Order: sequence, then structure tokens, then C-alpha cells
Amino acid sequence: MPNQDLLTLCHYYHGEDKCPFDSEKERVQGLFWMFEEMFVRHTLHDPTFMEGYLKRVDNYKKNHPDVVNDLTSDRWAKGTKAIIMYSEDMLQKWCPNEVDLIFQYGNV
Repeated sequence: MPNQDLLTLCHYYHGEDKCPFDSEKERVQGLFWMFEEMFVRHTLHDPTFMEGYLKRVDNYKKNHPDVVNDLTSDRWAKGTKAIIMYSEDMLQKWCPNEVDLIFQYGNV
């Protein structure tokens, strides 16, 4: 997937070289910007990276037919849902006490 197509899936990262969000006042947006930038970079390096997350999105929807949230609704494109799942993985890894921040994706 070309870089420009990937950028259309991002809500915070738009190809900037440096995060535009203030690290103190806009910390959550800055985290999401960083996760999206990393997702794009990984996908450009290895397209199968995104494919794995797209499969996880499909599996989530299949295994949670009665759940209504950002991963099951039509609010986001499937690729954006993959980015949300990646962002949650990064929160679990680097900010395990703040995993609930994922619920702010797209709302801050």
C-alpha cells in the first residue's frame, strides 16, 4: 500500500517528520500520532505487517457479533481499525496502566 493511501487511514499522523502535538497539553494525541507513524513505517517496510492486523480486525468482528464499538461499527475504515488494534497493543506494552486511553482514539 503506498504511503499516501496509508496516511488516509490515520487520524493523527499526516506524514509529518516531527509530532505536532504538545507533549504536556496534548499527550494522548501525541501517543496516537506516534503509534500511527510507527504503524505506517512498519507497513511500508513489510506489507504483511498490516495484513496481520487486518486479520485480527476480521477475527474480532467475527468473535464479537453482539459488541458495538469502534472495531465493529462503520465509524472507521478497516485499515484504521487495524491501527487502533496496533495502538492498543502499544499501550499494553508501554503504558499498561493506561490501556483505557484507547477509548479516546478519534475523540481527542
